[in-house]
Amino acid sequence: MSREAIDRLGTSIEGVRRHEGKHLQQVDHLGWLQYHRLDEWKREGIAEYVRGTPTISVCSPNPDEDANRLSYREFYVVTRYLIEQEGLTETELYEYEEYPLKQAEKWLSKMHC
Repeated sequence: MSREAIDRLGTSIEGVRRHEGKHLQQVDHLGWLQYHRLDEWKREGIAEYVRGTPTISVCSPNPDEDANRLSYREFYVVTRYLIEQEGLTETELYEYEEYPLKQAEKWLSKMHC
């Protein structure tokens, strides 16, 4: 990723390192095949959670934002909810079947926005 792309996303090299480093840890822990079988929201949500924050506003996202960035924000919100509110571990999150976006958004707005 170029410096220009990092600046455009409003993130830092450290944030990118944490996010991409988490993917390497996931592959190491789960194996390549199992990693790729995970739902995208689990792979990317955990990586965004480790980054510390998504690259767009958590509390007031711009609906005209890039669809991919909006998706990563949602993945982050759900992951944060499941870890911080429901107390799931990373391993439990990998096994979790639901995608509780509405509950997570409600929790986030009440507790953090």
